[in-house]
Amino acid sequence: MVDSLKFKDLKLDQLNTLQEVKSAEECKTLLTEYLKIGSGNNDGRVNIILDFHFYNLAFCRENGFTPEKTSTFCGMMKDLLDSDVNAVHRRCEHSFEELKKLILRHSIARPPRSECIFEMDDVKLIATYVTNSYYRHFSLYRAVLAKRAQLILEQKPLGQVEMPKKPISLMDGVEVTGKINDVALTEEEEELVQRAVSQRLASTLQNYENTKMEITQQIEDISSKVEEKNEEGESEEVGEEEATE
Repeated sequence: MVDSLKFKDLKLDQLNTLQEVKSAEECKTLLTEYLKIGSGNNDGRVNIILDFHFYNLAFCRENGFTPEKTSTFCGMMKDLLDSDVNAVHRRCEHSFEELKKLILRHSIARPPRSECIFEMDDVKLIATYVTNSYYRHFSLYRAVLAKRAQLILEQKPLGQVEMPKKPISLMDGVEVTGKINDVALTEEEEELVQRAVSQRLASTLQNYENTKMEITQQIEDISSKVEEKNEEGESEEVGEEEATE
């Protein structure tokens, strides 16, 4: 189904009431109620938005738009203004692309994507009016109504030491009561613990045994060398004694 703006914001009975109004102030009062703009007594932004919708309605009256066309056009301009105001960054070219999408959606009989409400002459009138009114003052609307992006930079000195967090108060602690036997493990849990400990110690024990064997072998090698040296020394002493005799 087409996402049409016909009678979405301004209903048929509301347009009939506005058609009978002759005073501009009374017309703005009704628009404030129908479009839910809010009170503009102390807010200049509200007055600007109210004037925007008032002149859009006046444009429809001057060109003899039907209630369907009037409601659709006012709804298009309301959506366009809301989109431009709520965007943090928006150029006039981007806004005009949105306007073209809205016009095409309501100017071509291609259900369920679009609905033919405006004719070609209406499209030319709308494009000329919006270009000479809204887009001529687009920067002003953005400056007054749009959100502003604010960049905040926080600089910290180099080498700054962060302060430790405040510890939890002892009043917030949890008291632990009971004896060791109260939290004793079951036989299955003890078996699982023993198995886990054995698995973790297996590699350590194997490394220890390998190191022990290497050290033992080195000691034996050193001992055998010392014995060989001692035997050589004794044989040399015997030879010297025989030579002396």
